[in-house]
Amino acid sequence: MLLRLLLATFSSTLALAASQLGSGIDRSNMDPSARPQDDLYLATNGDWLKRTEIPADKSNYGSFIAFDDLSRERQMAQTSPSQFRANGAPINADAFHEAFGTKPGDNLYRAPSERIRIW
Repeated sequence: MLLRLLLATFSSTLALAASQLGSGIDRSNMDPSARPQDDLYLATNGDWLKRTEIPADKSNYGSFIAFDDLSRERQMAQTSPSQFRANGAPINADAFHEAFGTKPGDNLYRAPSERIRIW
C-alpha cells in the first residue's frame, strides 16, 4: 500500500515537472522571418546571430568559448605582471642549489657569496 502511494506521488511529481519544462527549445534565438527549408541554421539561430558579436580573433563563438575566455582572463588576473615574472632559473637563491645539488663547476652554480639573502 505504501509503495503504491509513493509511486503515485512520484509519477504525479514527474508529470507536473514535465508540463512546466515544455519542449526545452529556446525560441528566443530563432528568426521567424527565415524559412527552415531554405536555411535551417539561420531559422534556428538567426536572432542569436543578430544579437551576438563574434570577436575578431575567433572563427565562432558560444558559451564554451565565452567561459574559456573568462577563465583565461581570471587566470591572468591572478598571476604577476610580466615585468615581475622570472623567466629563468633562480640560480641566485640557496633553495635552488639545495634542490638541484649544484656544485662548483656546474653551469648553473653560483657561489654562496653571490646569492641573495632574504631576511
